[in-house]
Amino acid sequence: MSLAERKAALIRMAARTMALPVPDPATGCTIWLKLEYLLPSGSTKDRVAAFILGHGVETGAIDERTVVVEASSGSTSIALAMACAVIGVKFRAVMPENVSRERMLIIKRYGGDIVLTPLAGGVLGSIEETRRMAAADPRVFLPRQFENPLNARAHERETGPELIQQVGTTIHGF
Repeated sequence: MSLAERKAALIRMAARTMALPVPDPATGCTIWLKLEYLLPSGSTKDRVAAFILGHGVETGAIDERTVVVEASSGSTSIALAMACAVIGVKFRAVMPENVSRERMLIIKRYGGDIVLTPLAGGVLGSIEETRRMAAADPRVFLPRQFENPLNARAHERETGPELIQQVGTTIHGF
């Protein structure tokens, strides 16, 4: 399967989830619940991972030799590990050493590697480590979830329109 075909599979992976209306008699409002737990990893981060990596494949920033490296305390790394498995590229999570064992096991189950950074540095220390890795290896692609405008654009282009279409009426608050 070509990288383009794997990218298409990645986009399908983060496909639609249903929105469920819940009436709130106390306010007279309907509260809509977007059931993102139905995405493969159970997180909205699946959409972000698919969108950012899909864009990377489309622009040529990601190819078969790429190593995706991200600083995260958990959910984004899980979603990226899963998405990288779908498109067939390596993934390395850089995480503070106090991250839960369960999160590390999930990332490893998807085939990802984990680099632990000192707890004292927190996520900022992990971010610095990803930058060092990228400077040392031209194959490294950094999604940069904390500063990448594609993070928000994933929801602007995908989640938002999907929710508006599912609600089918004016949304008075969000």
